[in-house]
Amino acid sequence: MKTAPPTKYTALMPEDYNGTGAPVHMRRAIENYVLHGTLVGHFLSSVIANDLRGACGYADDVNVKIIPTYVMWFMNRTPASCWGSVKKYENWVESGGLCGIAASRGTEGAV
Repeated sequence: MKTAPPTKYTALMPEDYNGTGAPVHMRRAIENYVLHGTLVGHFLSSVIANDLRGACGYADDVNVKIIPTYVMWFMNRTPASCWGSVKKYENWVESGGLCGIAASRGTEGAV
């Protein structure tokens, strides 16, 4: 599995909209997904695909309470092409995330 090197993007991981931030173990998965298009687990892929019923079903005790935090973060901090449907999730993974898109455009240093 690819792991993203520390970047300025790490500072933008899901923040505390309602008194609870995303757990640290989830932040790395989100970063790798956004930057590299890395596949994520059932909970996070359900959030990304805008399948909130699935997200509730796959969430652990911590994440079930902060699903709105994830949704708000993806809505406000990521490209629209990164999340919102299963097709967008699949296309994002196939594109290689922000780094893959930048590389295909010859602008790798921009991420």
